[in-house]
Amino acid sequence: MFKRLFIAVKIDPTEEMLRRIHYFKKNLKEENIHWIKPDHFHMTLKFLGKTPISQIEEISRVLRALSKEFSCFEMRVDGAGLFGSQYKPKVIWLGLQPKDLLLHLHEKIITSLASLGIESDRQNFVPHLSMARIRKINHPAHFKMVMEKAEQGFIQSQKIDKILLYESRLLPRGAEYEIIEGFPLSS
Repeated sequence: MFKRLFIAVKIDPTEEMLRRIHYFKKNLKEENIHWIKPDHFHMTLKFLGKTPISQIEEISRVLRALSKEFSCFEMRVDGAGLFGSQYKPKVIWLGLQPKDLLLHLHEKIITSLASLGIESDRQNFVPHLSMARIRKINHPAHFKMVMEKAEQGFIQSQKIDKILLYESRLLPRGAEYEIIEGFPLSS
């Protein structure tokens, strides 16, 4: 038996973030975009994918030990950007800071999980919150203008006090997430 897993920190949107998302939705309503539900917002630290259930306890043990090495911290949501090219964008994301700390946390997770035979990702890690998946842009000039207006600027701050191990189930109506276990960071 397998479960589709990932490691993340949860992001709870403030009213300001919800206003920013509304700005995007309102100004990009003619585009073919799938918006991620605010209650699904998270920053993925490591996507594990199809994982044997028998390995979950080992992963939990590693994350439990690792979480004690990091203190709680303030994470800032700041600015917006795109994955994919300017001509064929795939994801609208919000930037996350402090980048150096998030990169260090990601690298430590990758290194710690290597002892279990879990390979690192091929792509570079970019701390971000995926806000929407783009299916098709019908009005490229308008889309570019909306993105340029929203690229910079502080959105919210949030205390991060734990790392979460999630299960993701892919259903016809979209992904459904369930927290398997939380790993508190040091105070």
